[in-house]
Amino acid sequence: MLSMFLLLISNSTFGQKKRGYINITEINSSNGRVFNMRYNDEYSLGFRITNGYQFSKNISLGISTGVDFYNETSFIPISFDFRGSFLNSKITPVFNANIGYSYALDG
Repeated sequence: MLSMFLLLISNSTFGQKKRGYINITEINSSNGRVFNMRYNDEYSLGFRITNGYQFSKNISLGISTGVDFYNETSFIPISFDFRGSFLNSKITPVFNANIGYSYALDG
């Protein structure tokens, strides 16, 4: 439920114009597996800022950074952000892929 709420308050210019600079600012939350593959039942909260270029109404590429706050540590992710949509309509499925690295703040 919290994730759905955070998704609704994210600010995005993706898909609203055909070409040019874009800025996407998101608030995120997650839980899942950590480096040693044990289950992490603690949620993380964070934010991401993506700056990039909208190549067409359906495709954008950018560089993303932000901060992810966990119970015991925090990370600064830096990644390439690729977004796309499938249809040229007002309502369409979208996909997002990121590849990059996260730096731990606690050393």
